[in-house]
Amino acid sequence: MPDKNLIKRAFSRAASTYDESAELQRDVCRELAAIACAALAGGSVCFAGGPAAACGSHQPHKELKILDAGAGTGQLAACVSGMFPGAGAEPLQSVIACDIALSMLVKAKEGRVSRAVCADFGGLPFADGLFDAVVSSLAYQWADNLGRVFKEAGRVLRPGGHFIFSTLGPKTLHEMRESFKAAKNGNSSMPFATIDGIKTALEAACFEAVVIEERPRLKVYNDMVHLLKTLKSVGALGRAGRRGLANPSLIKEAGRIYKERFPASDEAGNAGVVATYDVIFASARRI
Repeated sequence: MPDKNLIKRAFSRAASTYDESAELQRDVCRELAAIACAALAGGSVCFAGGPAAACGSHQPHKELKILDAGAGTGQLAACVSGMFPGAGAEPLQSVIACDIALSMLVKAKEGRVSRAVCADFGGLPFADGLFDAVVSSLAYQWADNLGRVFKEAGRVLRPGGHFIFSTLGPKTLHEMRESFKAAKNGNSSMPFATIDGIKTALEAACFEAVVIEERPRLKVYNDMVHLLKTLKSVGALGRAGRRGLANPSLIKEAGRIYKERFPASDEAGNAGVVATYDVIFASARRI
């Protein structure tokens, strides 16, 4: 079970380095914002159509109140606002960024968002039915109980409101997990929710029109140490197993196995290793 205090500390420490290392997160935010654009403008959500096809020429027809849950430095909030003409200007829409790490929100307030609340998405400090949409990018993999956090998202949504998010699935970083497991001859667990688990939790939380799609990403790193440093710089080592990182000999052996089993080359042809991010997009509507 994820330790909330550990997660909060990790992301707080990473606030100053997050944006420069968050290439994957930026890409996913842009895709998710396009999906949200279609839903909030009254269009249908069609993941297979891609971001541009999903957004189309729709425009919002009323004032919108949107919550970005697990907002981090505000990348998604900025993307969602930017999808609409006159973004950021009232009364078109109001986007509130919410995150457990205050340092992340301080960065968000430096230029991306104007309204931010420091809170855990498992206990949102908002009235019932306040928002037209809850959006979230690569945050719910940190939840200790998907059913509970999905119910909380549903609580703050109006009936018919949209819940649109991305998260990480069970194949995420499987290369590194397998390498650590082989190096220490034991289990190296890193639990992520499956698509079936996400769908079940959404339906149990009174959501309908559930659409889920898996879009894995492959990223190339110089070596496993480069990957670990990147994860640390975005606050994500909590899921990568921080305990094992205190053992240099284990890291060295796992890195050797990783390089041997999962070699890859970057766009310039430089040798490295590959890492999988099992990105899952989901859209649902509150009953």
